[in-house]
Amino acid sequence: MKQRIKQMATVGLLLWPALLAHGGPTVGYNYVDVPPSSDFVMAIPFRTEVMFTGAVASVTANSITVTGTPFTPGEYANLFYVRYTSGAKNGQWATITANTANTLTLAYDTAGVSVGDTFQIEAHWTLGTAFPAWLEGTSFINSTGTAPAFRRTEVRLIDEISTGLLNRPAGGGGTFFFGTHQTNGFWRSTAAPSANANNTVLKPMQYLVVRNQGTNVTLRVFTLGEVDEGRVGTRVRRDASDNDVPVSSGRPVPVSLAELGLAGTPAFTSSPNALPPNRRDEVRLFDNLVTGFNKPAGGGGTYFHRSDLNIWVSAASPGVDVSNQKIIQPSQGFVIRRKGGTALNAEWSNNPPY
Repeated sequence: MKQRIKQMATVGLLLWPALLAHGGPTVGYNYVDVPPSSDFVMAIPFRTEVMFTGAVASVTANSITVTGTPFTPGEYANLFYVRYTSGAKNGQWATITANTANTLTLAYDTAGVSVGDTFQIEAHWTLGTAFPAWLEGTSFINSTGTAPAFRRTEVRLIDEISTGLLNRPAGGGGTFFFGTHQTNGFWRSTAAPSANANNTVLKPMQYLVVRNQGTNVTLRVFTLGEVDEGRVGTRVRRDASDNDVPVSSGRPVPVSLAELGLAGTPAFTSSPNALPPNRRDEVRLFDNLVTGFNKPAGGGGTYFHRSDLNIWVSAASPGVDVSNQKIIQPSQGFVIRRKGGTALNAEWSNNPPY
């Protein structure tokens, strides 16, 4: 696996000259093909850049403080996040909503964070950095107008806060298109098409939908960046009623169901056996190989973990162990369907498989 990442890095350097300035981390790229008149459910399996590494000197309910005064006040607000690299929250992330010279205020609570835990500050992916103007014509097509009939490539975000199931069109978190050609163009929201939406944040380990419409061109959508060689994770919400959580593996290489690290954690309830009435949480894949819009979660297969045998199985063949055979591809988004219960925000993270 390690060699595969290094090979990706070599080619990725040729495609993304900006990465040449980053001497340390392993870098790479991945791409997916999106045929005409189709949606592709995808994620970005790389990080952007580590801006700061340090350790927690003190902690409050929603902030962490470091020794000294290494920050410029306000420099990390909203477009950056903390990724913990040790301790109980190792792998988890939280957006920085404000900062002083030595304190970071976070969007998520700091329960479990201890003095001495290490962390790094990373830049969020945004529409402008994930889909830069120089990839227009390859990864996306410029729209010739703001009306639906003139929009070509759309990036549709998921409303992760909404309760219930995701058997509905993507875009609840906003629909965006690229308007005006190349260097004079920028990403625009359908809600406010005259405003520059380049800084719209794409959250870690959450998928989005690329819609290729109004063209006869197959898009080759590239994702490029640094390989995270530590733990990565995110929050997996459970509601009182069944709900879907839009996620990805966070890894730029194929990952098996077993390697996801979901089974037996608060983020995923295993099923006691194969009987349908006893089924609990599920992993539902999208079928990105078929054309069409609004693809259903589960069209690419539905899987659950059996605690009685400690194996992953498919809903179609619940007696067959696919723990290491079923693979989540790089850049592949999927749904964790949680069975309703006591509401909670559980934390899920996985170790690098390389």
